[in-house]
Parts: sequence; C-alpha cells; structure tokens
Amino acid sequence: MTDLMNRVGDTVMGAASAAAARAGIADQALARVAAGAATQAAYHAALVRAAGAGDAHPFALKYRLYAAGHWPLSVTGGKFWVF
Repeated sequence: MTDLMNRVGDTVMGAASAAAARAGIADQALARVAAGAATQAAYHAALVRAAGAGDAHPFALKYRLYAAGHWPLSVTGGKFWVF
C-alpha cells in the first residue's frame, strides 16, 4: 500500500499543480492539499477493495467523486461540500 500511495501521490501532485496553473492559482500549498486529499481518497478506495466492501461503501463513493473531477471538502451543518 505504501508503494501504491507514493506513486499515486506523485501522479496527483503533478495533476493538481497543472490544474492550479490552468486556473491561475500560484499557491502551491493549495495544490499540495488537493493532492493529499486525492491520495487519501485513493488509499481509502484501496482499503475498500482489499476488504471486499463493495461500490456502495462511503470510501468508494468518495473516490468516484475524485475520479469524476470533484473534490469532496467536508460535511458541515448537515451539508456535504464538494468543490
């Protein structure tokens, strides 16, 4: 899992930096946070697969949001915030 997450982290960091540049965002900290969150979602998805939990598991759903180009931010005040 560690090797997988290192490879995923490198890949998504590049993608996050490129997306930030396209959007005119110079703050690399934002790209690092986005990449870290995406890497965590990939890790959770790998756990779901390893456990055989299925596509309806919340971690699997979170990963699909990332794969669709969205960034789930938080659940606050009974609302699910997605960027």
